Amino acid sequence: MKKEYWLLDEEHSSIVFKVKHMVISTVMGHFPRFQVNATIEDSDVKKGSIECIIYPKDVTTNDKYRDNHLVSPELFDVERYQEIRFISEDFKRTAKEFHLKGELTIKDITKTIEIPVTFLGKNKVNNIERAAFESNFVINRDDFNLTYTPLIESGGMVLGNEVSLSVHVTLINKQV
Repeated sequence: MKKEYWLLDEEHSSIVFKVKHMVISTVMGHFPRFQVNATIEDSDVKKGSIECIIYPKDVTTNDKYRDNHLVSPELFDVERYQEIRFISEDFKRTAKEFHLKGELTIKDITKTIEIPVTFLGKNKVNNIERAAFESNFVINRDDFNLTYTPLIESGGMVLGNEVSLSVHVTLINKQV
């Protein structure tokens, strides 16, 4: 049995999110600190596992006031919950993409989600093997008790419920 270990290439990876703000605009932000570890057995991705850990304390939207609110007890509550964690449970492969099923934990709530993952390619330069992937999916912030809900005059919420995530990951093969 041959195991491959893949670690995050931080310089070529990102997690970006966007959410409706005041009904008419969109706020974008990103998580600059996160880790991804992947293991593949016998070159079979179905026998593999992926773990992603995001550190919400460092979330940024280019607005200090909003960033401070995001890490407050009302939303991410980073004093109590330092990590957002995804652990894979199953891979399914279609002609063009993978479907990665796993447990997403935000704060003290864990939900099973399935996300599409597109394999962008693999190459080897200077004896370093890299593989790149991307995924775009939506979660509902209410599912994870991220419940900031004041209303604006028109009756809409200040912050939309759907959070779109765009994950771009390059992994480096670390043979042990």
